[in-house]
Amino acid sequence: MYNQTKPSFLFFVFMLFVCLNSFFLGNSAAQVQDEPVGISANYTFETIDVPGVDFLALAASSDFEDYAGYTLSDDGEKEVGFTLIDGVFETYDFPGSQRTHFYALGNNGLAAGHYQDSDGLYHGVIVENGEMRQYHFPGAVQTEIYGYSDSTGAMTGNFTDASGVRR
Repeated sequence: MYNQTKPSFLFFVFMLFVCLNSFFLGNSAAQVQDEPVGISANYTFETIDVPGVDFLALAASSDFEDYAGYTLSDDGEKEVGFTLIDGVFETYDFPGSQRTHFYALGNNGLAAGHYQDSDGLYHGVIVENGEMRQYHFPGAVQTEIYGYSDSTGAMTGNFTDASGVRR
């Protein structure tokens, strides 16, 4: 298990390698160019317009041009999660939350992210088949989900344990 209070031996070996490499090879800093990077013809830029919605923060997309992220509630008072799947726009506001954000979207339509409760703590949230449910990493007091794998169903993100260490 990684110990955040005491660096490991491997960390010191790595840092020694970096220092010695810099000493013997000299300064090999990357050169900064004043010219802007050209836009490749291989990129496509697209805007997403939802009638009646002024603000969309797109955070995830699927292979089927479906999207998830967050937007403002109808009254404009807080941020709520959204999905735009098969042209259908849905918003999700976890009950009692200050805000709800989605950062992951699977090809199966599963959206994942987190919400912030009234105490300021974050909790994982998953929407599957239109049903929203809370998800906590085992033993965590806070969970934030940022990614989802279609092939394995695994989720990635952060959690804070009972001693307050964020992992």
